[in-house]
Amino acid sequence: MKKLVDGKEVSGRIYYYLLDFNEKDEWRTIMQLFSCQQLNQLNSYQFAELFSHAFAKDIEKLKD
Repeated sequence: MKKLVDGKEVSGRIYYYLLDFNEKDEWRTIMQLFSCQQLNQLNSYQFAELFSHAFAKDIEKLKD
């Protein structure tokens, strides 16, 4: 489990999925949405939003 800025813990699996997404995305999305470059600086709401956004982008890639 990984801890976010608001103290909530998230699954390591999702945390590492988002790390991979951010590296491939060159941290553009997280910077545009939340003006930060570290997952552990996000609160649980922001983390969920980023996950939703990343997952939607991956689904789009699968459909192409």
